[in-house]
Amino acid sequence: MIGIRHAKTEDFDRISEIQNLVSPERPQSAAGLLEESANLDSKIKQQFFVALFEHEIQGFMMYTQHQDHFHPQHFWLRAAVRPDFRRLGIGSKLLEAIMQELTPFNPILLQCAAQENRDFTLRFLEHHGFSEEWRRVNMMLDLEKFDPAPFTGLIEKLEAQGFAFKTIDQLRDDPERDQKLCDLGNAVSSDVPLGMPSTDLSLAQFKKSILEVSWAREAAFCVAIFDGRYVGVNNIGVDSNGNSFVDVTGVLSEFRGRGLAQALKLKGIGWALTQGIKKMFTANDLVNAPMLAVNQKFGFNHDPIQIRFGKKIQEQS
Repeated sequence: MIGIRHAKTEDFDRISEIQNLVSPERPQSAAGLLEESANLDSKIKQQFFVALFEHEIQGFMMYTQHQDHFHPQHFWLRAAVRPDFRRLGIGSKLLEAIMQELTPFNPILLQCAAQENRDFTLRFLEHHGFSEEWRRVNMMLDLEKFDPAPFTGLIEKLEAQGFAFKTIDQLRDDPERDQKLCDLGNAVSSDVPLGMPSTDLSLAQFKKSILEVSWAREAAFCVAIFDGRYVGVNNIGVDSNGNSFVDVTGVLSEFRGRGLAQALKLKGIGWALTQGIKKMFTANDLVNAPMLAVNQKFGFNHDPIQIRFGKKIQEQS
């Protein structure tokens, strides 16, 4: 007998355990999952469901919404079922419960992601009417093997052109720092080719979800500045496993083609090396060829492709 209910706070250790069992490449702690939920904008609808089989949680599914690509009738799903409890209908029961709860919100689109090598998940999604929308590649850099030689002199060259590179802890005396960072983040996010429109974060939400989260490191948040203007950004976070990840790398369109993204990434890698961090993760949409080329130049290796799936519930009016 499969029982479905809303998750409780005390369930998140088990949810984290199941997620990390199914997706061990990027482990996430219960505390991290709870922090994500706590930092959401109040307009975001989110709920975790758990599936109990033989009185134990053997799977979960959650719905949420993108803060930076918000649509009130679009929902993002994430799920995992213990491999030894698959083919029992757990995933289908969880999806059924979520669809019942979403009905009052009049959903238009459901989206989720799966790695191309997860055959079971791909079959599940196809069976339930999801189809491929987008592809991105997860990438990893072995910092112990990083070779800085190809980038010798790059930062000095850009500084000679009038650019400065500052971490945000070095910019505390700028009274407009946080607003400038928020504006820059919104500008570069709107330019990322994701196949869906972006939504600007408010200053309050930017501070809550970017500057004040547990994974943030002020000394790893680097900004390119030209004539007092914030024109490029590279923000590195540290996950609960002690690995670093790229939250965002971006340069305003009028300043591209000069090597700023490479210089910013070089700064971030340099910081991670000083911390003794062994790995750095990032992700690239396959259509974003310029940034993909930058990451490849740095030595980031490809993990399996991540496919974004969508299911239209109704046509958008």
